[in-house]
Amino acid sequence: MRAHVLPSLLVLSLLVSASLAACGDDFKETKRGQVQVRVGDTVVNTFLDLAFDARAVGDPPDVKIFQIQNVAEEGDITINEIKLVTQSPWITIHHGSEQPTCDAGTCSFPPLVLAPNRLEQFDLNYKLDDADLGCGEVPVGQPADWCGTVEIRTSDLDAPKITLNLRVPSLGGALQVCLETGECSSQLNMNFNSAVVGDTPQERRFTVQNVGSNVLRIKDIENTLTPVADFTLTADVSAPFTLTPNAMEEFVLTFEPQSNGATYSGSLVVKSDAAVAPSSTISVMVGNANAARIEVNPASLTFSNVNPPDSLTKELSVSNIGGATAAPLLVDFALEPSNIGVFAVFDASGSPLAGPACDVATPPSTCTNQLLIPRENSHAVQVAYTPTSTNPVTATLRVTSNDSNTPIVEVPLTGGSGFGMLVSDLNSLDWLNPALGTPESKTLTLTNEGTVAVTIDDVRTNIAPNDTLFTLSVDFAATPVTLNPTESTSVDVTFTRDANDAAVQQLFSGDVAFLHNGAGGETLVYVAVTYN
Repeated sequence: MRAHVLPSLLVLSLLVSASLAACGDDFKETKRGQVQVRVGDTVVNTFLDLAFDARAVGDPPDVKIFQIQNVAEEGDITINEIKLVTQSPWITIHHGSEQPTCDAGTCSFPPLVLAPNRLEQFDLNYKLDDADLGCGEVPVGQPADWCGTVEIRTSDLDAPKITLNLRVPSLGGALQVCLETGECSSQLNMNFNSAVVGDTPQERRFTVQNVGSNVLRIKDIENTLTPVADFTLTADVSAPFTLTPNAMEEFVLTFEPQSNGATYSGSLVVKSDAAVAPSSTISVMVGNANAARIEVNPASLTFSNVNPPDSLTKELSVSNIGGATAAPLLVDFALEPSNIGVFAVFDASGSPLAGPACDVATPPSTCTNQLLIPRENSHAVQVAYTPTSTNPVTATLRVTSNDSNTPIVEVPLTGGSGFGMLVSDLNSLDWLNPALGTPESKTLTLTNEGTVAVTIDDVRTNIAPNDTLFTLSVDFAATPVTLNPTESTSVDVTFTRDANDAAVQQLFSGDVAFLHNGAGGETLVYVAVTYN
C-alpha cells in the first residue's frame, strides 16, 4: 500500500506545477496610474485654499488655472468627478470647449480617463457683475471669505479626493481717510487759521486709502465748502477712481480768502463702494480755534458838567484781541433808545456809526453799517454828547460783533451835571482754559467819574450755570464803599474751576452788577469762561 501513495503525491505535485505555469500571466502585478493636481507651481495633495484676486463690479475676470495629470509611466487613472460647488453666480468652471452640467449651485463634468502622462487643464473664472457676492452661508470652520469648493475624486488609492477651497475678498475694499496729523476716522475736523485777503494761502492735506483686501472704488468727493472761491481741492486723480488694496491718494485743500468777513461752512465727503463705512466726512472750519475776540474800553462813558449848548466828545477803543491767527472782527453799533438825539457815534474819520444821522428810514451812505477790525488791531470810536437840557440823560451803546463768546457789549452812556457815575475800567472778565482746582483772579477798578459822591452798597451775580464758583474780594453789602468824584476802588473777582470738571470743560457766561446810588443804579461787568 505504501508503494501506491508516493506515485500519487508525485503526480499531484506535477499537476499543480503545470497549472501554475499555465496561469503565470494572470498573477503578474497590475500597473496603476498616479494622479497629480497642480495650481501654478503648487502640488495639491489633499486640499488647497485658492484665493481669487480683488475685483470690482465690471472689472475683467480673474482666472485661476488648475491641472490634473496622470504622472505614471504605465497604467490609466480615472477622474471620477470634477465638481464645482458654490452659491455665487460669479464663479464658473471651464474645461476647454466642454461645458459642465449645472444644477442648484453645483457644476460637474463626466468621468475622465487619463492615460499615462496625460494632462488636462481646467479654468476657474471670477467676474463680478453685481455688488452681491452671493457666496451664501459660510460653513463652520471656514474663513469669512470662503465662497465654495472644487472637489476632485479619482481612482488613485493614494489620492481619492482633492479639494480646492475657493476664497473671494470682500467686495468694495475698505475706506480709510486720514488727516496729515495722523488722525483717521469716518468723522474728521480740518481747521484753518483765520485769514484776510492777501494772506499767504494755507494748505491742509489728507489721504484716501484702501485698507481692505479688494479693489475700492471712490465714487465721489462731495464738496459743499462755501464760499466756493476761497477753497481749492487738488490731487493727481479725480473721482470716480479705483484703489487697489493698500493703494493711497493724497489730496490738498487750499484756503485763500477772496474777500474779508465771509462766513465759512461746509465739508468734504469721500464716498466709496465699501461694504462697511462707505463714506468719510471732513468738516472744515476756519478760525474757530482762534476766533475774533472783542474788547471795549472803557466799559462806560460819563459826560459830566456839560450844559447846552456845549458838546463833549469822548473816545471808545474797540479792539480785536483774538491773537495772531484771529478772524477779522466785524462790529456794528446801535444806540438804545434808538430815538435819543443827544448822543452820536462816529468813526475816526468822522463818518457816523450810530445816532441821529443813522436813525432815519434810509441811512445816508456815509453811515458805516459794519466796521472791520483786523486781528491784533484797535479802532477808535468817538462818542459825542450834545445836551438839550441840564437834566441827566442815560443811554446804552450796543456794540454787536462776530465774537462768539461775547457777541454783544453794552456800554452805558450818561450825560448831564451834578450826579455820581460809577465806571469800571474793564467791560468784561474772561478766563481762558483755567486749570482744575486752582483759583484764578482778575482785578478791576471802579471809579466815580461823576461830580458828586457815589456809594456802592451791593453786588449781584448772574453767571450760568453756577455763579457760586465766582467770589469777590469785597463784600459791599456788609461794608458799603463811598467814592468821591475821581476816587477809585479795586475789586478782585476769583474763579475756581471745579475739580470734577476735567471731562466736561463747562462754559460760563453772565455778568456781575455793582449796585450804587449813582446814575443808572448799577454798573455791569460781563463774565465768560471758555476753552480752545
